[in-house]
Amino acid sequence: MRIPNPDPVLIVCFLLCIVSVVSSTKEKSDPCLDRDVLHPSTVAHIQFPSKYANLTPPWQRDDGSLSKVIRSDGFIFHWSWMKSLEVKGLGKTIDDVLNFLSTSECFFVPIGPAVRLAVLGQRPVFLSGEVSCDLRELYEKCVAKYSPFMCSLYPSGDEGYGTVRLEIGDSSRNQSTDKFRAEPVVLHEWRSVLGAPKEKWRFTVDTLAAYDDGFGNMLVIDPLEKGYDHICDKKLVPTSDDWALWSRNQPVKVLGFFELRSNGFSAKHESLQKFISDEVNATDKRVVQKFYCENVLKGVANLEGTTPVCHTKYPDRKSVENIAEIRTVMIQELGSVWKDSVEKAAEELEAVFCTDRQFVDIRSRLLHKIPSRHDSERLPEEPKIIEEGRPMINDSSQIHARPILDMNAEPPILPPDYPNSPHARPDENLEMNTRIRKIRWPRRTMTINKLILKLAHIKLENLWKLTLESTIPITTQ
Repeated sequence: MRIPNPDPVLIVCFLLCIVSVVSSTKEKSDPCLDRDVLHPSTVAHIQFPSKYANLTPPWQRDDGSLSKVIRSDGFIFHWSWMKSLEVKGLGKTIDDVLNFLSTSECFFVPIGPAVRLAVLGQRPVFLSGEVSCDLRELYEKCVAKYSPFMCSLYPSGDEGYGTVRLEIGDSSRNQSTDKFRAEPVVLHEWRSVLGAPKEKWRFTVDTLAAYDDGFGNMLVIDPLEKGYDHICDKKLVPTSDDWALWSRNQPVKVLGFFELRSNGFSAKHESLQKFISDEVNATDKRVVQKFYCENVLKGVANLEGTTPVCHTKYPDRKSVENIAEIRTVMIQELGSVWKDSVEKAAEELEAVFCTDRQFVDIRSRLLHKIPSRHDSERLPEEPKIIEEGRPMINDSSQIHARPILDMNAEPPILPPDYPNSPHARPDENLEMNTRIRKIRWPRRTMTINKLILKLAHIKLENLWKLTLESTIPITTQ
């Protein structure tokens, strides 16, 4: 059978149709391409729920003027995706949490990185924003709804956003690695962010808020009227033209420049890079250590005493990529300041790798979680086995209370059935069994837990140098 030669004209037409469909689909799902800026007269008539009539609408500035408001089908799509995510530990979606806030007579306005990521069409998993109700009263309702160990009150600390914040969720209970989950939801006091002076804000790309009008429209609020453009252009601009005032006594905010740079953003003005470098060079060593621990290694710093410690979770492959990316950006951007200031400060840090549960307990202590009458109701962690017949001590203050040793130090020898599965549980003989079978490791294979303990002896500067090429391949059976 002879196959006829295809007509080149038909092939070209077919390909053009495909390109047209793909282009049209992208435009409809890209918030940077389908945005529609609402006319000020339309913004003035946006419906605000009557029961919240005593509140300042999120699109209204403190001086009474109106912010720029944008509508985008692409943004609505990406926001709907995020609302479908389960919150770690909660077993409920973000949408369920938002419904809980609504039934609790709390009006919620998302603000910051989640809005930025949705505009970029990326996957936001960290949701924060303002609520109109009293956070201490909301905490009691949260405990009644979700249980005490899913709700935590913290002082706002360095952020300056109100006096307290409420976190809903438990990041230690992410027992499934095959399902995308959202981080705990963080709630700030009403107008503590949007009502703050612009000198307190970070970069314009993180000033956007969102408003659900209840009719299927998720509107983006741009209080400075240039944040949306800067997100789409991936340009970094401080929120105030007076950079000295903007940076005064806010060094962690200045260092956040490198996080955004590692995510593909660049300075809109060349002079900003030099300004940032000069500010970092004059920053106190302990501030640099706090930033490197909490913003790069995603840990929590304990800088008291003679030895600064960074409590963190062992980095997975994605985290290693992110650490390497931020480190590379800082080296390139800072030049000699990296060697003379940042690297020296970070080298003094000692990393302590924790389990998820240990990390949450330590974080609660170091960030001064506000005590509650419900604390005694918190469920204890099930003990894990680190040695035959000996359960792990459940006292977070004694965990890894030692310095990190040199890279060539030998790790302790573990029993062959040391658990690596999040579903492993001790049986009546104190042997670790999964739901499927007992865990057994071939001798030629380095278990992930052995690798963790081995790398727990690596000095922090060696951890920075981990890249994809140097990552040890892991195999399991």
